[in-house]
Parts: sequence; C-alpha cells; structure tokens
Amino acid sequence: MNDVQLAVFGTNSQANYALLKRTVNTCFKQDDIKVILTSKPKTGEDPLTKKFAEQEGIRHMVFSPDWQKYGPVAESVQSEILVRCADAIIAFWDGTASNIFMAIKTAKQQRKKCIIIKVPGKPAEKIGPC
Repeated sequence: MNDVQLAVFGTNSQANYALLKRTVNTCFKQDDIKVILTSKPKTGEDPLTKKFAEQEGIRHMVFSPDWQKYGPVAESVQSEILVRCADAIIAFWDGTASNIFMAIKTAKQQRKKCIIIKVPGKPAEKIGPC
C-alpha cells in the first residue's frame, strides 16, 4: 500500500505512545503513510497521534466534529467521514466508545484495512475482525 491515508481512533484516552508507534510500524511501511487523520475529541487535542506524526515527518490532519449540526451523534458522524477519507484505520477500542464502534463498522462495510487494538474495558469481540 503506497500513499496511505491512515485514520487513527481512540488514542486520546486509551493508548500510549509506544503502543501507537509499535502498531503503526508493525502494520505499515513508514514511507507508505502519506497522512494521518484524526478527529478532535470533546476533551481537546489528541497529543499522541500529533506527536507521532511530527516525529515521523508525516502530515497530520485533525477533523472537528460539527456539534452544532449533528448534536450528540457528531463524533459518530465524524468517525464515518474519517473512515471514508482513509485507506486504512487503526482503532484503539475498549468496547464501549460508540464513535469508535461506528468507525470499525464503517471500515468493515467499506472493506478497508482495519486494525483493532483491544484496550482495557469491555471485550470488543462482538464485532469481529475487519
């Protein structure tokens, strides 16, 4: 896969930098990643993905959910948009975040490369692999 647009979900509260870096470097050739896409969470920035992109010299684009237009489902809508823009996704998921579930579901439907990293919380088995 060349010139991959990679969407990353769940790093703001569920992953650490070493896990993010190891996952990306294991699943992709670094030179293949053109841009990393993330969604701006309610809680502010996503410092892990930003740091990774800066240190690896990869372009980083942050999309902000449109809370005014979509209200409480804005994060889920934003997740679907990010997946549509991406060639592949990495989701750090505890089995509870609905926006990450939506991203995984959308990636499966669109037959995109999808790496799910299970993090502590409820089991994520119910959706199966992408």
